Amino acid sequence: MKQMECPYTPSAVKYSMDCLNRRLIKWAMCKYKRFRGHCKQAEKWLKEIAKREPRMFAHWALGITP
Repeated sequence: MKQMECPYTPSAVKYSMDCLNRRLIKWAMCKYKRFRGHCKQAEKWLKEIAKREPRMFAHWALGITP
């Protein structure tokens, strides 16, 4: 994770960004039928996207990927 200026503790920021990643996984599970009930598959899919497009989301650009 890159160093960032923030009034919050790094662990609190990471927790918040992890919540965003979990919400993205949940979104993928609702959006695409093939992921319904398959959390690990949705997470794997998002990891592949994060590798291809690391700047798609601001927190991915900081290195906090699923």
